[in-house]
Amino acid sequence: MAITYERKKKRPSNILYTIITAVLICTVFLTMVVNFYFVAEEDAYEMLHIQTKQIKDDLTLQLNSDRENLLTMASFASKLYSDGESYDIMFESFSPIGLIANIGILNPDNTFVTKMGTVDLNGKISFRDEALRGEYISGRVSDLTRDGEKRRADKGKRRNCWHFIRCNPS
Repeated sequence: MAITYERKKKRPSNILYTIITAVLICTVFLTMVVNFYFVAEEDAYEMLHIQTKQIKDDLTLQLNSDRENLLTMASFASKLYSDGESYDIMFESFSPIGLIANIGILNPDNTFVTKMGTVDLNGKISFRDEALRGEYISGRVSDLTRDGEKRRADKGKRRNCWHFIRCNPS
């Protein structure tokens, strides 16, 4: 028996297939990660948009409710003032509602009446000027009972100062 020598068949290198497979896997992985990132970002913006709209709607509803409550209180205060009665009954029954934590009433003689007492505001604010503006809810204002000191929320207490004016010329 004779020994024959055959040429070995050259097999392609396994390392080349491994590198190509690794590159393909990395490409697919990075494509998926980028795709998931953009989808998550878009979902987050959509959720932010929905929540912002909901907060806006809730705040609008709360402000409208507060306005109705203030209209009722202003009418009642006007009746009490015209009858010469004190506002104690209104202050005792008031509990913080909505965005309103405290109420005060500006009388035609420029006295400002709160649950804590009466403050003379001649020179600081004019009932007549406020009456000319009609009904409105102002933004945050200086606290007229504390020498112009701005009120600020601290320690969880709602202490914003707002104007609401309703005048009945009687």
